[in-house]
Amino acid sequence: MIVIVDDHPDICRGIELTLRLSGLPARCFCDPFKALVFVRKERPTLLLLDMMMPGMSGIELLTAVRAEPNLQGLPVVMMSACPTERAVADAARLGVGLVLSKCNFEWSQLPKLISRSV
Repeated sequence: MIVIVDDHPDICRGIELTLRLSGLPARCFCDPFKALVFVRKERPTLLLLDMMMPGMSGIELLTAVRAEPNLQGLPVVMMSACPTERAVADAARLGVGLVLSKCNFEWSQLPKLISRSV
């Protein structure tokens, strides 16, 4: 199960649909706090996180996930409309394998990238 976390419902559902149509099981959350509860309980195969969300950023969410011993090796892909050098460095420090820019990304390629990241 791939867990998608993005505070924009249209983006979250669009990514979920794209992955599901490619045969990848996915579930989206617009609330990072609810996503964290789910991830702790269900142990997904991959997290796809937005970097900037109200209440809890993607980096903060990932920090909480990495604090769980059984989730430390969980593959993570992050995305942002405007990924800064610092945010990308923070993501890399937390073991993020790939950071995508929402602005210039071909979303139809997402299932292939996700499959390589798992």
